[in-house]
Amino acid sequence: MHNPGKEKSCAETGEGMEMGCRKRGWLGAVLAAVCLVAALPRTDILAREQIDQGRECSLTVKTEILVQDGEEENPDWVELDEAEIQVYLYRVAEVNNYGEYTGTEDFEGLELEKIDSSMKADDWREMAREAAGILGLPIPPKAEDADAGKPGDGNGQAGNVGQQPEYGQLMENPDASEGMELPGDLPDKLAGADAVITLHNGSGLAQGLEQGMYLVWVMPVETDSYQYTFLPYLVSLPNNSYDASVSGSVDEWEYETTVGLKPRQNMLYGGLRISKTLNNYNEALGEAMFVFRIEARKDLDHDGEKEIVYSNVVGLEFNAPGRKEAVIEHIPAGSQVTVEEVYSGSAYTIQGDSNIRQITVWPKDNTGKEAVAEFTNDYDGRVTYGTGAINRFSHDGTGWSGSRVEGNEGGGDE
Repeated sequence: MHNPGKEKSCAETGEGMEMGCRKRGWLGAVLAAVCLVAALPRTDILAREQIDQGRECSLTVKTEILVQDGEEENPDWVELDEAEIQVYLYRVAEVNNYGEYTGTEDFEGLELEKIDSSMKADDWREMAREAAGILGLPIPPKAEDADAGKPGDGNGQAGNVGQQPEYGQLMENPDASEGMELPGDLPDKLAGADAVITLHNGSGLAQGLEQGMYLVWVMPVETDSYQYTFLPYLVSLPNNSYDASVSGSVDEWEYETTVGLKPRQNMLYGGLRISKTLNNYNEALGEAMFVFRIEARKDLDHDGEKEIVYSNVVGLEFNAPGRKEAVIEHIPAGSQVTVEEVYSGSAYTIQGDSNIRQITVWPKDNTGKEAVAEFTNDYDGRVTYGTGAINRFSHDGTGWSGSRVEGNEGGGDE
């Protein structure tokens, strides 16, 4: 009998297949998640004792998941143990003393009364997503949808992580799925929850819960570099984890239930502003082009080696003294960014000891400040004519194409 969701010693995959695993706190990837807590198949109801409908239930939620043996630990996931996590419970069905479910008024369309032993994990996931949709709660995309458009799928620009890019080549970020946006009316929807559990130090408890089936929806959590979203799921209170195929399995109703969460790690992004000041300008030399190379690195694998996650070049053109800026967006948060002025016009010298600026990029909401790399140049008295052009190349899955990137036109303060 399929009993997803109850904390046990193995994770289920496919249709009834099992593989060895062990319990650890917030280590591993999103695919290593607790199973759903299933309602009870009607075909087995008569073999069980009846529910004591005079008893209230409790639900404990923990930041613990089941992970496959040998899976690499990911230190990023441990940060969730220190986060305050809000879990919202919505009662979607009533239950009688025989363990039969009847959807509440808004959830009659789920047909919970038809639950039986043929329900698979995918069925439970879809039913939970449908319940969240009825409430208008945001739902993380399915895994196959979240992976769409990433490097290697033939869509968008080519990812050449680890290669040294030529000037003008835009490298695709090797990121996880992007963060989920929350609707403006979400507080109103959350106000309708039947119970709220706040997790501190990885655990939270709700007591005095009415018996029935509950939708579990978790507020996304943002850290310095990531947004964590959580798949919604269904839990039955009381629960029964009896499995006739497991020796020693106890056939009894459990009024105190413990479940985990099902997280997905999404990359957050920040922006970088390049500010160029040209103190003086020689009109006789024509437009002055300044070219900057931007390279961002981040330790994605936590092996001490920082990989290239973003590489690009931008240009600023001046036809008068003043200040100009270029904004670079969509850089993975927490990246160490190097900005190098690789071309300083035909007769302009950069001030200071170096033409390189290094800065760490964070989401704008994290600090309230945007990363800025500042450069200042002076006319050095030479009479040297020159200009420049920036080309950007992209890959459509079959071949490369290029186009010129125009620098900012004009000069003076902007």
